[in-house]
Amino acid sequence: MAKIEGMQGGKSTFAACGRQEPDHDHSIIGKYERDQVKPTVDVVMRLADVLVTTVGFLMGESEEMNVLKDPGMLKRLNDLVSLPQKDKEGILYVLDGLLRDAKTRLTYH
Repeated sequence: MAKIEGMQGGKSTFAACGRQEPDHDHSIIGKYERDQVKPTVDVVMRLADVLVTTVGFLMGESEEMNVLKDPGMLKRLNDLVSLPQKDKEGILYVLDGLLRDAKTRLTYH
């Protein structure tokens, strides 16, 4: 949970969020921060909520904290999720191609 430490600036998880630390959570959060214990998925989801970030960021899947904080992107993702599977696959196929091309352009320009 090194991501948590980096976000906190040396403060405890709750102190970094401006919240008072509950006595019963103090020791277990310290264990998470020292990698002595791995939190459950539910705990990681609650930590992401408290820290106003994503589970993906806490898990090291993304270096960008604000990936899913953009309301426009969230709306697009929610719209995409509600579509039939065939439509989702087509949209993601086109999007993947556009992203690949944009990344290639950035690499060679």
